[in-house]
Amino acid sequence: MTARQTWKDRIKAVASATELTEPSPLVQTLEDFRATLDESPWIRAELKSGPHPRMRRLVVYPKYRRDISATMLNFWVDRDAVRVVGAEVDAFTDEETLGGYLADFAEKSAFPSTVLEFRRIQDEPVHGTLRVRGLFDNDPADVPVLVEAKEHNEMAKRVLDNETDTAFGLRAEIEEHPSRAKFDPATRYLFLESGGFGLRLAPGAVREFGKILHLHGDPVPLEALQT
Repeated sequence: MTARQTWKDRIKAVASATELTEPSPLVQTLEDFRATLDESPWIRAELKSGPHPRMRRLVVYPKYRRDISATMLNFWVDRDAVRVVGAEVDAFTDEETLGGYLADFAEKSAFPSTVLEFRRIQDEPVHGTLRVRGLFDNDPADVPVLVEAKEHNEMAKRVLDNETDTAFGLRAEIEEHPSRAKFDPATRYLFLESGGFGLRLAPGAVREFGKILHLHGDPVPLEALQT
């Protein structure tokens, strides 16, 4: 066997492997970190797959928003270790050292500033849109609206708590922009999109009281928002 055949065979053995290689048990440590962050009243955390099967991304959002996010950390997961992508630290091979690094990150990085910013955002009204097509499909007839923070947060909380079986009502203020459509009582609006969450509007469920709209419909389940 030639040297060329040797290295080619080695590559084929990896590329054609039929046995699955299990990721490091330290993935559970990453999941525990995510779940601990998720207990915050101000943020929501997700551990997402990256462009490679071995990659994980820690993404955080304001608790009741899906349209604002920040990637905090990227991880490369091997069978026996976890590496923090871009960090000048060695690979972690045990839960204690990895957990210590994650705790230090939460305390000493820019993360505390992100939490404070997300806390501020939670109290702000949300710029939403009345949609005439799909929830995230733009149309010239879409109308911009402003949803008060308390009402938006209540709708989002229902979605995150999987309480979408009961209809929900809220108020929204019509916003006027020179380049955007004006509200038309004769138009059939199908959805309210607000902060990345949605309300499926029932027929006749949009009532106008001056600049204030009373909306009634079903919160869109989280799994439908992620497709």
